[in-house]
Amino acid sequence: IGGTAIYAVGGYNGSTMDDVEISFNGIDWTLYSAVLPASHGEAAMKVYKDQLFFVGGYQNSTNVFESSDGKSWVNRTGVLPAGADWGNTAVFNQSLFYVGGVSGQVFTSSDPGVLWANTGGLNGGSDAGELFFYNNKLWYTDNAAVEWSDDGVNWTNGLTLPGSRTYQAGTVFDNKMWLVGGHSSADNVWWSTDGNNWNEGDALTIPAPRDDGEMATFNGRMWYVAGSSSGSYTLSNLSSLDGVTWETHTNAMNLSRDRFSLEVFTDKSSVPNLGTLAFDNNSFGNNDFRNVVYKESSTMLFAASFGGGIQRTSDRSEERRVGK
Repeated sequence: IGGTAIYAVGGYNGSTMDDVEISFNGIDWTLYSAVLPASHGEAAMKVYKDQLFFVGGYQNSTNVFESSDGKSWVNRTGVLPAGADWGNTAVFNQSLFYVGGVSGQVFTSSDPGVLWANTGGLNGGSDAGELFFYNNKLWYTDNAAVEWSDDGVNWTNGLTLPGSRTYQAGTVFDNKMWLVGGHSSADNVWWSTDGNNWNEGDALTIPAPRDDGEMATFNGRMWYVAGSSSGSYTLSNLSSLDGVTWETHTNAMNLSRDRFSLEVFTDKSSVPNLGTLAFDNNSFGNNDFRNVVYKESSTMLFAASFGGGIQRTSDRSEERRVGK
């Protein structure tokens, strides 16, 4: 029925993948098989202008896949200025940026399905680093290096991480940049508010080593989704309210995957028919739609929590309760 969810797209589990998994709570996932125009891993994905853009991918693709709902995709063939994989994406200065890859490219676009510009590069190549938009700057971490830019064109290096890591996952949460796990069975949890000073003294860890997974901030938690643990694929996800205590959600995913793309996305293409929608008492308890407000319709507002809800016209002239 639309709404905000986490989308896991493409990836690798022995071969590149063409499916999408979607979850409204991080625990229960629905699999949509064979929906990408082609199998892809090592791509980067971001929401921009209410669309999902899945950029580049193995092996040095110049294509961009575009979707308004995460289930139907269009291949924008050859729109990147050069082949790109192992990079990351962020929205910055009203444009979509692609940063990283083996040669450290920086591409930018205000119309990602049509045209991208090559705006320079990082101070070095990349081994699947992490890109953050934080405090009005772009930050890129890779191996032990941290670079930042306040315009997306000129990059300053010289900052360092507590140790050298590749294939980490990262997200912005609680007004901090977070990096979790990494290659060679790392279980570290690092955070920083300035890109230079990291909290290694806290010795924070996740329950088991992880690499090649992805992270997102969703419903007041950090989520680490899928990836590999101690050299083997895992179907389990991790989540945390504070970065200190982590919960393991065992066998949450339908398929194992790493080198995939993860993004929180609101599907505005599916507007619920609130005039006829009905719910049983367990609908929202089962799906964990806590404190969610839908504003998908121009004429109706619907709010729901644990099996109860309110339907109301936009001018508040009519209201009725449904569910509990």
